[in-house]
Amino acid sequence: MPTLITNRLRLRPFIPSDSVPLKRIIADPTTMRCWPAPGDGELVDAWIARSTLACSQSGHGHLAVTLRGDERVIGDCGILIEPLDGVAQAVLGWTIQAPHWERGYALEAAAAVLDAAFGAGGLERIHAVFSWDHAAGQKVAERLGMTRIYEFADHANNQERTYVYMIARASHRPG
Repeated sequence: MPTLITNRLRLRPFIPSDSVPLKRIIADPTTMRCWPAPGDGELVDAWIARSTLACSQSGHGHLAVTLRGDERVIGDCGILIEPLDGVAQAVLGWTIQAPHWERGYALEAAAAVLDAAFGAGGLERIHAVFSWDHAAGQKVAERLGMTRIYEFADHANNQERTYVYMIARASHRPG
């Protein structure tokens, strides 16, 4: 996936030095409150490796989200091809560090990724998955034009009720 530029953000492929700020972000209990548990350094290293490999294999993966101007990493955003109900699907996801919440960064980053994925990325539909209590993530998905299509008990997240959202290329409004 290429570097994406928005008004306030730069989304770019991961570089080795991103490991340090991402480890702080993923270890923060506030930032990761809708995950089963905060992550550790091994999780971050595996995440970066997985995203880098996915980008090289399919053209889709997660990117580092940085603030334009100072290039501080404040999170990640992107699409991975993942099993959803046993079928490989394009799944949009993001993590924005808690001190940067409520500024529209998740929406801005996710909109840029959707535009790229439906444009040159050639995807026909994109999903997003949220625990039932992740109201902020659900709100972002809805503002992106995604619709909740079903729910399930997520075995990877303590059997939490989990919502699946989806948007098709035909419904997407770039911008």
